Amino acid sequence: MSVPLRRTWWLLPVALVVLLVYRWLQLQGSEELQPQVQPPVKVETIQVVPQTLTQWVFAEGTVQASRKAYLNFESSGRVERIARLADGSQLREGIRVFGPVDGARHGQLLAQIDSRDNYENVQSLEAQLQSMRAQKREAEARLQQAENEQQLSDANFARSQEVFETGAISRKDFDREKTSNLNAATAVQVAQTAVSQIDSQIRRAVAELNRATIALEKTSLFAPFDGVITAMNIREQNYFYPSRSGNNDRDQEASAAIVVVDDASLEVSVELDTRQAALLQEGQRVMLAGDDAALYKAEQQADFSQISEGRVWSVSPAINLQSRTQRVRVRIGDGNRGLLEGQYVRAWIEARVLTDIVAIPIHALSFQQGQPFVFVLNTASGKVERRDVTLGAAGLQLLQVSDGLQPGDEVVSRGQHLLVDGADAVAVGG
Repeated sequence: MSVPLRRTWWLLPVALVVLLVYRWLQLQGSEELQPQVQPPVKVETIQVVPQTLTQWVFAEGTVQASRKAYLNFESSGRVERIARLADGSQLREGIRVFGPVDGARHGQLLAQIDSRDNYENVQSLEAQLQSMRAQKREAEARLQQAENEQQLSDANFARSQEVFETGAISRKDFDREKTSNLNAATAVQVAQTAVSQIDSQIRRAVAELNRATIALEKTSLFAPFDGVITAMNIREQNYFYPSRSGNNDRDQEASAAIVVVDDASLEVSVELDTRQAALLQEGQRVMLAGDDAALYKAEQQADFSQISEGRVWSVSPAINLQSRTQRVRVRIGDGNRGLLEGQYVRAWIEARVLTDIVAIPIHALSFQQGQPFVFVLNTASGKVERRDVTLGAAGLQLLQVSDGLQPGDEVVSRGQHLLVDGADAVAVGG
C-alpha cells in the first residue's frame, strides 16, 4: 500500500458516521412534521329532560306573636295577689291563661294590687259561671238525645200510619204510636227550653261578673286573650310603680308587669328588595327553620314534615324610605314545629313552582364575558357544540333554560373547561 493511502484511511469511518448522523436527523425531522392525533376529551354528560323547578326567595327575621299584650296596672301600689293554679302554685312564665268568653268583659284574673273588696266576689262568680257552662253542655247533650229520639219516633209513626190505613193494626196501637210521637216532640221542646234557660242564667252571671270586675279594672290585670305568659316582672308584696313604656319591644317587655302572647298565631316580618317582593303574593308557602342547613336538607329529601310552615300574610305595597325595601309578613299557624317567640329564623318563600321545563344543573353552565353557554355532545360524531343559552328562573340546584336547549340534548356537566367548539369528546359517566 502506498504511503498516501495509508494516511487517509481514517477518513472512511468518519464519513460513515457523518452520513449516519445526517440520516438520523432527517428521520427526526419527518416525525416532527407528522400531525399528532389527540385523544378525545373524557367528559360527563346529562340528558336534558323536562324538570320541575321551585324558585325560592330567601329571607330572615325574628318570630313574633301576632298578638302580644304588655299588661300594666293603671295605678301604683303593693302587689296584693298573683293568681294561683289548681295546685296552689302562682302564675309564672310558661303558664297558659285564658281570655274572655261568652261576652265577658275580662278574661282570667292574673294579678291585683291592694284591692280585696271584690276579689272573693269575682272568684265566686267565675266559679258559678264555669258551673253554668258545664250545665249548658249537659243540657245540650240532652237536647241532642231528644232530637234523635224524635227522629226515630217520626219514622215509626209514619210506618204505623201506613200500616193502620191498610187495617193491619188496631186503632189502639196506632193511637199509642201517635202519643209516643207527640211525647218525643214535647221532650225536644222541654230540652230546648232548658238550654234557653241556662243561656239566660249565663247571661245574667256574665253581667254580674262584669259589674263585679269594673272595680278591679284599675287595680287588676286580666288575660286579654288566650295565650301564654312570657314575662312576669312582679312579685307578691312588692311595690309596683307604673313606668313609661319604651319605644321598642325590649323596653316594653322589661317594664311591663306581665307579658302575654298568643302563641297559637306567630308571624315573621322580613324585608325584601322590590325585585324579590314582586314575586310574592298572599298565601304562598313559607318554610322556616333556625338555619339554612335544616331547610336545605329538607329540600334535598323532598320532606318538609319536620320543618315549620307558614303562609305569606301580607306584602306591603310601599317601599321603606330608609331601607328601600318592602315588608312581607309571614303567619305561622298549625304548621309550627317548635319555633319560639323571639327566635331568629331563616325563611324560604316558595315564589313559583315551574313544571315540564328545560333546566340544567348549575355546574353544567359556563360563562364568557357574561354570556352563559353550554357544550352539547353529539354522540354520533363524538364532537361537542358550544351553544349560547338564555336563562330563566333559578332554583337551588337547577337553572331554567328558556332558549338554547331542548329535551334529548346531551349537555356536558363535567370537563367542559377542557373543551372548545368542535372538540372531540367521549362520555364516561354522568
